[in-house]
Amino acid sequence: MVKQMLYLSLAIGIICSSCATSGKFRRQHAKSSIPADLRSPQYVLLVIRDEGRWLSARDNRAMNRFMKKWYKAPFELIYESQLRDSKYADTDKYRYYITMSCDNGLTVTRTGNHMSSSTTYCDQVIFDRKENKMLPSTGVLAPGFATGIKMFAKYMGESK
Repeated sequence: MVKQMLYLSLAIGIICSSCATSGKFRRQHAKSSIPADLRSPQYVLLVIRDEGRWLSARDNRAMNRFMKKWYKAPFELIYESQLRDSKYADTDKYRYYITMSCDNGLTVTRTGNHMSSSTTYCDQVIFDRKENKMLPSTGVLAPGFATGIKMFAKYMGESK
């Protein structure tokens, strides 16, 4: 019984905390996860689109809207497969991309009388294409691509 209450409390805490955006990101992100020159006008940040889920189109539209509203620097939404296109070969211009990583994610399953649903919480990672290395993950879990990008974009828009 105690174990079940602990899991329930954890699930409720994660669900409630996922509603916060830039404040949570500002307090919890790993400082080394975002390069200081990320918003430099010489770079175009590549934002990897969500693909393969039934809500992908809606999430991608939301991500585009969030980035336009808050990021205030050049960016493009692309699919991961497009990273190999000749257009993006210039790592001096397209140095960084951001995507979601579920390597350290958490899956919460909710069950009811007739159905169950689960949500996997993932964090954001930035890859430096010029140095060919993944930066540390932000450490801020989000329930999907759009929410993770919203937290990131709002934080970047508020921090100068």
